[in-house]
Amino acid sequence: DNVTFILPLHINTIQNKDHFRKIELILKALTIVERKNLKVEIFGATEYTTAATLLAIINKVKAYCSGVGFRKPNSLEVSSALKRMGITHIGFHIDDLNLDNIDPNKAVEKLGEAAEQAQLGSFIYGVDNVAISALSIGAGIKFISGEAVGNPLETPWGSLPFAVESL
Repeated sequence: DNVTFILPLHINTIQNKDHFRKIELILKALTIVERKNLKVEIFGATEYTTAATLLAIINKVKAYCSGVGFRKPNSLEVSSALKRMGITHIGFHIDDLNLDNIDPNKAVEKLGEAAEQAQLGSFIYGVDNVAISALSIGAGIKFISGEAVGNPLETPWGSLPFAVESL
């Protein structure tokens, strides 16, 4: 069985040389097999984060993992440019939508369509109701987590690969 480990890293942590140096030492020590099982997810970007900044951050981490995810700011449009930069999967946390008063139903559908068009994997975290879970399946979201998916004490971190049978 394959196991995937997700390492969330805040954009400011990666940009700070002192903080990232400590993390990089640990990442450099990983074996090839461990790197194949690791995905880094960048979060904390804003609508003001430039493409050049994002590219520099992706380049810092992509050698240490099998994929780089990006928890996008709500205003960011998903495009194939993200894939060309080295992003392999994109998504958001439901709480991010609540902060900006964005309709989660529309956001889920939009993410699913955009990720498919850009040929990126997709994820949604913090799903707390079955309706959003079902909508995520219909929208083609590849991975979701949250209380509606599973109790964190019964499944690791309440996360499952997404399939209709998982509901």
